[in-house]
Amino acid sequence: MMYWLGQTAKELRLGQEQLTADIAVIRRCDTSTVTRFEAGKMREIDVDLMIEAYSRALDVPEIEIWQRALDAWREHPDAS
Repeated sequence: MMYWLGQTAKELRLGQEQLTADIAVIRRCDTSTVTRFEAGKMREIDVDLMIEAYSRALDVPEIEIWQRALDAWREHPDAS
């Protein structure tokens, strides 16, 4: 599910032409942390705080980000 959450966040970010730096500033982390999150490679991260940062930067409700990621995950049952 982490992969789909990261991919969803990335798609939303790119759709609004935002940079990883825009998310990093709000989350108060390095841009590499955002990049790893979007790649689904961050296991030890406060996911709620990361999604909150995307929500604030993109003006998209947190629940919508979660729902889109869940939908993507369900569409790909053989993927992680």
